[in-house]
Amino acid sequence: MKEKLEFALKLRSEGELEKSKLLFLELVHDHPMNAEINFQCGQTHDAMGLEEKALVFYERAIQIGLPDELLKDAYVCLGSTYKVLGYNQKSLDVLTKGQYLFPDYHPLKIFKSLTLYSLNIKDTNEICAK
Repeated sequence: MKEKLEFALKLRSEGELEKSKLLFLELVHDHPMNAEINFQCGQTHDAMGLEEKALVFYERAIQIGLPDELLKDAYVCLGSTYKVLGYNQKSLDVLTKGQYLFPDYHPLKIFKSLTLYSLNIKDTNEICAK
């Protein structure tokens, strides 16, 4: 499994997104409860512009449980994907939860500010500090 995961990541980094996606889907099929594989599969779908499909993998990865180093990025990815799809309130909810868990992680603050702006809440400084 580890070799396949590393190869799928290599394919993605080299721009072979379709091949990477197919390999990640195979890995998810074989290891559906592996949070990292679900997260990486979501990122590949996201990179391909398949945001709706990426959501399922991000949500599952968070639900299964990721190590903190990946979990904070999973909250950013899920929140930003919701925002891209126009689900601004869901985006805000996810990013707020992520910021609660990782208060010093700046990407969460940045994406939360962007979501608040999309929701027409202009004074984001004080809100994002919470």
